[in-house]
Amino acid sequence: MPGGRRGRHLLKYLDAHPLFVDTTFAALFDVDGIRGASPAQRDETTPWREERLDSFVIPALVADGRWTAAFVHAGIDRALARDLPAYQARWFRGLTAHVPLP
Repeated sequence: MPGGRRGRHLLKYLDAHPLFVDTTFAALFDVDGIRGASPAQRDETTPWREERLDSFVIPALVADGRWTAAFVHAGIDRALARDLPAYQARWFRGLTAHVPLP
């Protein structure tokens, strides 16, 4: 998937490739990021601050009904149960503020 583009472009890509919503993109909760390839680093380095993964893309997937808040929070719980670097754990904890449970 394109990583170095605006969040709206990523959403359009996911619209065009809906299989990725529940497979490749959903894996961000279960695959440890590496230097240069983690959601935390992507959001930290994106020049489009208003279209980050945590505050724009993932909430849009929930708003569109492609994911539920419960799905996102279960993924956050799985991610935080692993031994993540501190910056990645902070990103997942911060995601909870952007996708509140009903």
